[in-house]
Amino acid sequence: MTLRPDVFSLLLVDDDPDDILLAETALDELSTSVDVEILRNGEQALKRLQQKPTPDLVLMDMNMPRLSGLEVLLELRHSARDLKVVLWSSGWQPLDESRVLASGGQAYLHKPTSYSALVTLLKALVQGVV
Repeated sequence: MTLRPDVFSLLLVDDDPDDILLAETALDELSTSVDVEILRNGEQALKRLQQKPTPDLVLMDMNMPRLSGLEVLLELRHSARDLKVVLWSSGWQPLDESRVLASGGQAYLHKPTSYSALVTLLKALVQGVV
């Protein structure tokens, strides 16, 4: 990922290929330029985030094999305190939300069930509203 000051950089970490495809398509609809880097698991995310430059935002699935989004977030808090991390899940749980926020996450969101809601959510994330 080569960061340009005029382009928002997003690291999307998700093991579901359908969710990745939908997110990429939705991001293409935004009026804001977004550079997206895709990783498929938490181990890849930790390795990538040890490198510079870091993205403007990490959007990560909560439930992934190997390392969950929460496990990655906890590890990142030791080394990348200023990094903005949002976790999301299709199996959203209130208890998980409090754990994510207590661990330094910006937000814990329910994955939208409609495409239009996904576009709206991603737009809000890119604009820093969420």
